[in-house]
Amino acid sequence: MSSRTKPSDANKYLQFFSAEADTDDAELEKDRVLIPKELRGTPGSKDYINNMVKATTSIEHKFGVAYHFVSSQNGEVEEGNQTKQQFIQDTYITNLTKLDDLDSHMQKYDMKDQFFIGKLKAGLDPTSVKHVADLWDHEQLDLFQHWDKISWETACYWQYSINKRCEGEDKTSNKWALEAIKNSCTTDLKDLINHKYGCISLSFKGAVTYAWILCFNLFATSRDTTASLKAYLQLWESKGLQCIRGESVVVAQCEVVAVARCLDATGDLPDETTVDVLTGLTKCSCPHFREVFKSYLQDATKASLELTNVRPWGHTRVLDEVIMFMDKALSYYHNLCTSNKWHIPRDDLVHVGTVGGITME
Repeated sequence: MSSRTKPSDANKYLQFFSAEADTDDAELEKDRVLIPKELRGTPGSKDYINNMVKATTSIEHKFGVAYHFVSSQNGEVEEGNQTKQQFIQDTYITNLTKLDDLDSHMQKYDMKDQFFIGKLKAGLDPTSVKHVADLWDHEQLDLFQHWDKISWETACYWQYSINKRCEGEDKTSNKWALEAIKNSCTTDLKDLINHKYGCISLSFKGAVTYAWILCFNLFATSRDTTASLKAYLQLWESKGLQCIRGESVVVAQCEVVAVARCLDATGDLPDETTVDVLTGLTKCSCPHFREVFKSYLQDATKASLELTNVRPWGHTRVLDEVIMFMDKALSYYHNLCTSNKWHIPRDDLVHVGTVGGITME
């Protein structure tokens, strides 16, 4: 095993940490970009064409449609489409993972800026402004994170603003991003999206409106779907890890976070969700794991009785707490497994019932 010699003085570290000043967060964000927009090459050149092909290629696993939207008549189903009905939380997990991949793709090829959507100024007639910049407040939302908090009207006028006033590489980004999103959808899903996209004016068409319709189709919410997601949290609070095969915290983390993210996006995530999630984590056959999360549950329960908006772990949103505790659960589960302390009785290796009958309709 190789090792480094211990530095004799601080100058050794200064040789490695040699930048003259701290790198700010904006520069760190740029480091996530593989091909910056200013380095795409001259239009028509070999480099430009190669970069365009890379930027517009599909993500690894395409977005698809639910089982009942598949149009194949010969029994063959395009990869990405559902081949059978799924539990709603499983569908959302799959789609959220793909959406994260699409988000990363947009960042990698410097096409993400356009998806930070502005807020329309209240009371303005969009047709009366002299410049589209006058339509927008400074507040922005990330379409890939907050699709359900951005109205269709807002998405349309943001795309309209891009089409009317963006130029150069920003306009190219919109064209390339549109192709990347289309290429990342199955044929059946593109047909479904085109029911709405095909009917809008050319001035409203582009990557933003296409992405908005994609998210609407993937995560369409209704009274029934919201009730189904809340029913999942109720079952989790009641049965906890014991409703997961093998009491797998890996599966539980994916399901709980996906459901919480979707309810948070629509403003339907209950304030008591942190307590419910921790309660579910105590419904476990492994005593080491159970006792740790009983302690967290006591703290959360006491905090819920306080008449204050200050949350005990410094977060401002319930979703952030849910993510934090499910990450802690996954980390502790890993520690117990590697130390051979995760022992589940064989009778508990079967699902008690993961929201039976709740499927994506």
